[in-house]
Amino acid sequence: MEPQRSDLYGGKDPRLLPAYSVEDVARYLWLPVSTLKNWVFGSEWREGSSGRDRIYTRVIVPPESHSRELSFVNLIEAHVLSAIRRVHHIQMKMVREALTILKQDFQSEHPLAEIDLYTEGQNLFVTKYGQLVNLNRGKQIEIEQVMSTYLRRIERDEKSMAARLYPFSREPRLKGPGIEEQSKLVSIDPYVSFGRPVIVGSNIRTEIIAERFFAGDSMDDLVTDYRLSKTEIEEAVRYERPRQIVVEATA
Repeated sequence: MEPQRSDLYGGKDPRLLPAYSVEDVARYLWLPVSTLKNWVFGSEWREGSSGRDRIYTRVIVPPESHSRELSFVNLIEAHVLSAIRRVHHIQMKMVREALTILKQDFQSEHPLAEIDLYTEGQNLFVTKYGQLVNLNRGKQIEIEQVMSTYLRRIERDEKSMAARLYPFSREPRLKGPGIEEQSKLVSIDPYVSFGRPVIVGSNIRTEIIAERFFAGDSMDDLVTDYRLSKTEIEEAVRYERPRQIVVEATA
């Protein structure tokens, strides 16, 4: 079956191909568009107090330099970076230092998507030699808590490459030391419905369900037409409902 799936994309891995606009990815991940644009394209500005020119270098690189579309791998990178920045508030300087080390040590072009990162809230860690290596303090070995809630929503294949994402159906909320768990009824898989969010185990797009609901169709009608449970229909509507995201002060 795998060769047939690959042939659909001309023998290329669909995870690496341009497939999403920045606006799509921001909506799928509950991110402010402005924040994601900074991560992907960087920015330049002049500091008012000093008059110095400042440059914000991008940390997520699109699959094609001339394209403004992102890949599934970029989507995974943004998902992980969201946990690092918006939830754990790790400084971007430390993120850049960690990514430089990971690219060198693991020969990885997309370490945010290919390597599971962990944090205790101040530093970034990676599993190496069966232990956690602190990437921000001379790479000494340490054991700390993990940002496991975000990482568990990434499903990997036999080569440890990200194969499927279970996006949050509502904005992630802190609960105790971690993030409140949410169901995994919506998935994004580059081999299913061209990478658009669908109800798990089907190719039924959440946006189609939500469009019908917001147009006036009842839950019962949608359950009958799509042969899904009411819980699945409700989750699709919840995931696709208009976002009300508070824009972060810093990217």
